[in-house]
Amino acid sequence: MSTEDIQDMLSKMGLTEETEQRTAIAALQEAGVISPRPNRSGIASSKKAKVKQVLHSQFLWHCRRGDCQREATGSGRPLLLVDADFCAAAAHAPRQALLMKLGNALQSRGLSRVLLVGGTGEYWQQIESSSPADLEWRFIDGKKAKDYRHFRPHKCWAQLTVIWASTPLDHKVSQQFVSSPDSWVVTAPGRGIEAMVRDVLEALTKDSRN
Repeated sequence: MSTEDIQDMLSKMGLTEETEQRTAIAALQEAGVISPRPNRSGIASSKKAKVKQVLHSQFLWHCRRGDCQREATGSGRPLLLVDADFCAAAAHAPRQALLMKLGNALQSRGLSRVLLVGGTGEYWQQIESSSPADLEWRFIDGKKAKDYRHFRPHKCWAQLTVIWASTPLDHKVSQQFVSSPDSWVVTAPGRGIEAMVRDVLEALTKDSRN
């Protein structure tokens, strides 16, 4: 079982301030997600979705932007200060709303596992941190061509495969995913996370499968 440092995990979710990390860790200890034992810094990587679920349910995530600060202060909810790309206040809500819509669209079809071909590590972190906890992602680096045997387990795992065409993407990589017997395959030409998700939602809407 793989583990990682809890502070590193929180930083990847946009919680980079030390005081905010302490608040988050206290909430996770209270919820029983991590151990309250002193000097216990490790957490199972498999608990990442649970960490997000607890922190999003207990706090309003907001950034330093003025309108987001004002909205957060007036919300009456406990607050967590996060980097701008992870903000859940109204000014930054469209990304989360779109990913929630995608999660709901897939859930209605009995699906939850998405394989994204393309993008960068920064985009991947933003997508994961802004997604509902029950929407699972795996990511393929479009710049690293591999033997088909490397990609096969990911293709078998995926229920929806998204080829993000506007990102750096080697043809030898994308060609490995243009068809799959067990997964919907969608090509998303949009630039940016929001545009990519809109492309996927549009494709799902047009698809005749239930």
